Amino acid sequence: MCAAPDQDPQYAGPQGANRPPGAGEHVPGSPLRQRIRLRSEPTAPRRARDFLGAVCAGWNEPGFVDTGGLLVSELVSNAVLHARTPVEVLLQLADGRLLIQVHDDGSGVPAVVPAANRVIGGNGLDIVSRLAESWGVTPDGPGDADADGAENKRAGGKSVWCVILPDPVPAGNAAP
Repeated sequence: MCAAPDQDPQYAGPQGANRPPGAGEHVPGSPLRQRIRLRSEPTAPRRARDFLGAVCAGWNEPGFVDTGGLLVSELVSNAVLHARTPVEVLLQLADGRLLIQVHDDGSGVPAVVPAANRVIGGNGLDIVSRLAESWGVTPDGPGDADADGAENKRAGGKSVWCVILPDPVPAGNAAP
């Protein structure tokens, strides 16, 4: 499942918190939380984008589709390329923010590659860090709670997550 342990020194995100905002909290009203499990294959990023688009349409939240589609694609691409394990994508909408959490069973801890060290590729987490309100990496640990508050029995994997705000509505498309 998607782990979100409390403070962990291996945190690699920019905000100084290891737990995705809203992790383990109950979302009032109808649950605005969906997840999908994907095989580690080249089509996984596209399937994750399609999933995000369909979920946002079902929630009547089109403002998350463009940026969210790009970021979920980057996170899933990294998991497929580096972890080579099945991937689970969790989407959770709360307080006008969308949590995108991608879990894999790989042991590596992703980090932003400095621009001077990039050859081909290596831009994914830099893009995530620039477009997300916050992001982080949460290594699994036995007994940790996932974003639903359910106990996680896995060890060795991780969740990479980001939180985004809806894209601004272009001036010509604003409601009267």
